[in-house]
Amino acid sequence: MRITRETVIPEEEVEVFRKIYRDAFAALEELSPLRQSMTDEEFYVEMTNPSVVKIVGWDDHGNPAAILCSTNDIGCIPWLSPAYYARVYPEQFSARSLFWVGTILVHPDRRGEHFVGELIQENVRLVNEYDSNGVCLFDCCQYNADEMGLAEIVASFANKVFPVDCQQIDAQYFYAIRRVN
Repeated sequence: MRITRETVIPEEEVEVFRKIYRDAFAALEELSPLRQSMTDEEFYVEMTNPSVVKIVGWDDHGNPAAILCSTNDIGCIPWLSPAYYARVYPEQFSARSLFWVGTILVHPDRRGEHFVGELIQENVRLVNEYDSNGVCLFDCCQYNADEMGLAEIVASFANKVFPVDCQQIDAQYFYAIRRVN
């Protein structure tokens, strides 16, 4: 296993990761009221945007096996509110030391091979290298939070690099109003 930081993923590897991405997020489409994945076009833009750092896990044969995408360019993520982050984290917002993790993927044949932990730890190092007061941000649907324990998993791997604190900073609720007969 080898971990690298890339700024642009070559077109042939984008397609490899796109297939992994579609497989990984397909099940979530029924488990959340919001779309949990990017469109193919959005995915391509993320893979080729140099302001998004791609932390890539390579298998022993040199094939791409896992990826984590992280950016300190909050403005390049269309669904994020820069005004919110400027209010909540004014120092880090000004210093551009808020890093948004938008994607973590592992090839189905490589799951259980420690790629997730290595990618998360490398991202924690990236944020710390940029600013020791930097903040790593991510979101997940309620299923991944409650059933998969994603925040706890991420925090446990990050804590292997240095002590961290993981806090939920917001939640969104969905309601349905129906006529009662």
